Amino acid sequence: MKQKKALITSVSLLIGLIGIIFLFRFMAVTEYTNDISQNFNYFFNAEKTLPKFSETVKSNEELSSSEKELYILYKVGCPYCNASHQYIEQKITKLDNDHKRNIKYVNVSSKAGKTLAKRYNISKAATILVVSKELTRGYVSFDSAMEKNSKIVPNKEEVDDAFTVFNTII
Repeated sequence: MKQKKALITSVSLLIGLIGIIFLFRFMAVTEYTNDISQNFNYFFNAEKTLPKFSETVKSNEELSSSEKELYILYKVGCPYCNASHQYIEQKITKLDNDHKRNIKYVNVSSKAGKTLAKRYNISKAATILVVSKELTRGYVSFDSAMEKNSKIVPNKEEVDDAFTVFNTII
């Protein structure tokens, strides 16, 4: 009888812990938007949509030291990142394979993401970072999404500018 009660208590605690983890993860997403249907969509689908064209950099060792790089910084569940993702992918599809090789997705929550954020003073996800020795400061950052008429939309002008700078670097 005592073993059965202990088992039931253990299972209950485990279920409660899973519920708390789920709640905290969901709360992290809901800080961005008040639309509950969007929150569930971000929560369950964000990791499935990134990336499609490139590898995701996870460690500092994977940060490249090539002549030029385009880093797409994102955070899982970030509606700004999700809003700009499709437009960024459209821009990537138009590039030749040599340029695509220098594009990396970086989760700002990863070690590599934290390193890039600190190194280049990036304060938020949904940022495109172009890094090259040919640039005056060595890098340029662009906001990939914005709020417009109370909606989060791709910042097409900034994304276009990022890809223009990236394409003009030899």
